[in-house]
Amino acid sequence: MKLFISLRKTRLLRSAGVTFALAYALIFILSGAIFLSFVWFHAIESMQKSHIAAISTDAAELRSAWLKGGLQNLRDKLRERIAEDLNRENVYLLVNRDRNRLEGNITCWPEKAVQPNMFYTLTGSETCDPRTIEMTWRAFPDGSRLLVGRDIRSTTLLRSVLTEGLLWASLMSIALAVGGALVVRRLFRNIINTIAETTVAIARGDLTQRLPLSGNEIDGVSRTINTMLDRITRLMEGIRQVSNAIAHDLRTPITRARNTLEDAVHYAPSVETLRVAVEIAVKELDGVSAVFEALLRIAQIESGAQRSAFTNRDLRPLLEDIADLYRPSAEARQIALLETLPATLPFYGDALLIQQAVANLLDNAVKFSPNDTTITLGAEFQGEALVIYVEDQGVGMTPEDLKRAAERFYRAEAARHTPGTGLGLTLVHAVAQLHEGELEMTSREKGLKIMLRLPCQIAGNAGS
Repeated sequence: MKLFISLRKTRLLRSAGVTFALAYALIFILSGAIFLSFVWFHAIESMQKSHIAAISTDAAELRSAWLKGGLQNLRDKLRERIAEDLNRENVYLLVNRDRNRLEGNITCWPEKAVQPNMFYTLTGSETCDPRTIEMTWRAFPDGSRLLVGRDIRSTTLLRSVLTEGLLWASLMSIALAVGGALVVRRLFRNIINTIAETTVAIARGDLTQRLPLSGNEIDGVSRTINTMLDRITRLMEGIRQVSNAIAHDLRTPITRARNTLEDAVHYAPSVETLRVAVEIAVKELDGVSAVFEALLRIAQIESGAQRSAFTNRDLRPLLEDIADLYRPSAEARQIALLETLPATLPFYGDALLIQQAVANLLDNAVKFSPNDTTITLGAEFQGEALVIYVEDQGVGMTPEDLKRAAERFYRAEAARHTPGTGLGLTLVHAVAQLHEGELEMTSREKGLKIMLRLPCQIAGNAGS
């Protein structure tokens, strides 16, 4: 039982909610203590300074009266002030050199008042008067002494009242701090429980769950987590689509290869016929192998491993080589392949990947362009970006197709009956992301323009 209680206390102390609550309570109590202490000391100090200033002024005026009219004038002034002091707040005592009382409203000289021009705080037992006074005294050339003071019982009373009030305020602050700490802990636990419930539901397979937004600072964390969940959902959906696409698109060539080989085994009339059947099957399997190689290539690019191959290159010769490679197949269909390239295209990155991406774009353009049309391969600098584009006059794409064109194995309806794997634009998109760029596609009334936009910080000194 003791071990259980000890473990429970340990877990409680390590709880983040308890830590936040204790921190809140500590900050609240310290802030309250500092504030109340400031009020207490400021109030007492202000009153003490006020008393000392009043006593100093009074003593200076009485000394001035002695200088103007001598001892008799000073005695007259003292009698006037004592008569006018209806509340008996002021204390005066004038004695001669033998300390015999001449004027004043107290009867004996305080023994502790030994130094002139110094301030003393004396109780009733020290002044032959029941009051507690703040006082000082001045000496005159004839040996007489003048004591000037003020009753500070109101200050003492105020100090005790303030002290009692501060004690009660401290107790209330502690109570509020504890209550606030419990509220903070409860709010923190509610937030954590909400996150926990959402993550538990997601762990059980419900990827539609999202953290609610409550309009406070926690929304920043909630949005980040929700963005992460959206990304995970898209990735899971992509995996599902890829799995379905692989199963759908690869089943056909594998089935054709199997049927071809099976027919050849059972019905081939000669060795030559069997050889032809095997060649057909190998061709079908080569297509399957090409799909897997493309998938591995895309995965390698998306992992960022290709950054080790980044170098400074001039892209113009590479783009010209790609254009020369596809020009014969384009001319065979009376398609003009034009180039609009600047004199140099300085570039920092993986030039071979860019070349492969442009090759995919030209391959698609040639494949889907009608006869007697034009394809343009161009490059230009737009502000802080290097843009490489391929523009054709083909059938274009619908807005729905443009949104999904870079997905693995996705093929628009118009391209269903043409050779291909549906991975060409996926690879181009991966190359763009590797170079921190973007793949932009614009479909026009007649034709499609695909742009590979790379930032100039990747394109080296391209902007100079």
